[in-house]
Amino acid sequence: MVVAAVLAVVMVSAVPHLQRGWVSAQTERTAFQVAQSLRAARTLAITGTRMVDWIWDGEGRRVCVGSSEAVDCAAADPHDRLAGPRRVPSPLRLAVTHDGQAVSRVRFFPDGTSQSSTVVVNDAASPRYTIVIDGSTSQVAVHAATLASPR
Repeated sequence: MVVAAVLAVVMVSAVPHLQRGWVSAQTERTAFQVAQSLRAARTLAITGTRMVDWIWDGEGRRVCVGSSEAVDCAAADPHDRLAGPRRVPSPLRLAVTHDGQAVSRVRFFPDGTSQSSTVVVNDAASPRYTIVIDGSTSQVAVHAATLASPR
């Protein structure tokens, strides 16, 4: 009986830590999926010799790759593994900026350049991931920031 009580106390105290770990893993996975879709947009622009937009549809909580005429992700093929829409889980936040201004798309050009932009993926309880798109090369880099330890 005592062992069961001790085990119950341990389990109750472990649940919040497990939840934080799950949210942190979800944030990391989403950041790398977003980076992958940005790289897909770059590749499609270069190989297709046309402008391609990476689109953040905040209302639909999804990202996709489309032509520069695309308004949102509604027309994207859900079965297209490269450019199709990818859902962003609801506890996570995405912020896309270009020159310090909030935007909903990043444009990639056929010459291998793009709009210099930053995408931040985070949740209040997990580390923040910053994805930087270099305008001159359109290279996509993911940077993780850790939360400060409580003292």
